[in-house]
Amino acid sequence: MITVQQAVKQAHEYFDSLFKDRYSNIILEEIEFNELDGCWYITLGYDIVDTTGEQQNIPVFSGVLVPKIKYRREYKIFKVRGEDGNVLSMKIRSL
Repeated sequence: MITVQQAVKQAHEYFDSLFKDRYSNIILEEIEFNELDGCWYITLGYDIVDTTGEQQNIPVFSGVLVPKIKYRREYKIFKVRGEDGNVLSMKIRSL
């Protein structure tokens, strides 16, 4: 049986291998162990650039406008098998 620290590490490495450099501020949000299926459920939160809305320009100095980058918070839940640490699934967690 893997430890919770190992399960979190596996989830983080799996996430990073798929989304390298397309996110920032990754944080462990939730951990749960399900005794029925023997799996860890790890929720990771992260920031990504929000491309859905309009970018606003902010004045920096002398009337020069610089685009203000907006971020949004997203979450993913990873199912990590407790027996061997394999990541079995990843899904979007909606609030």
